[in-house]
Amino acid sequence: MSMYDKIFDNLYVLYGKESSNTYLLVGNRKVLIDPGIHPEQELLSWIKELGFSPHDINIILLTHCHADHFVDCKFFPKSEIWVSREDGQFLLTKDRFVTVSELFRNNYYPESLQFFSAKQSFDIGSFKLELIALPGHTSGCVGIYDLKREILFSGDVLFKESCGRFDLITSDRKQMKSSLKKLSDLDFKILLPGHGPIYKTTKEDQKAHLKKIITAFL
Repeated sequence: MSMYDKIFDNLYVLYGKESSNTYLLVGNRKVLIDPGIHPEQELLSWIKELGFSPHDINIILLTHCHADHFVDCKFFPKSEIWVSREDGQFLLTKDRFVTVSELFRNNYYPESLQFFSAKQSFDIGSFKLELIALPGHTSGCVGIYDLKREILFSGDVLFKESCGRFDLITSDRKQMKSSLKKLSDLDFKILLPGHGPIYKTTKEDQKAHLKKIITAFL
């Protein structure tokens, strides 16, 4: 049985081990955020357990270009795959180092990509998703914010108790700090990170939490 949670009736998380967390949003279209690199068939088994098939997934949103977030895109050849232009270039050139594919022994790269615009949003009925540029972990990292429920999908920029690494190729410490400060001005009630547990918070505690992380890690 896959390790997953139902956050709402139409929002689910498949927790990653070596992989990123993967989120499924069900509205008038079905959206996967970061398909990850789960053990063989785990992602497909999870989707089947929820009553869907790979052909039901309309849109895939990638928070950044690291292999542990994108490899399982291979199971969804008919889905739109969206990523930032900054990070997408490294997928198109199959850069094994920027995408940390060497670490994950990965040889797959999605080739048909669509690039987020500066003010990209996706309205799928149950969710209204807004893209937020959050460079630092990679040069093209994004966060995904649900305006309706004040939920932040933070990728590898912010976790429950820390921020993402900034010692990798295209990472940048100053950009990471700036991105976390940007998040301090965003009101969210639930943090859905790229790895680790979900963090439920109040708007006031969220700001104190971010200040603590910036002080501790940057």
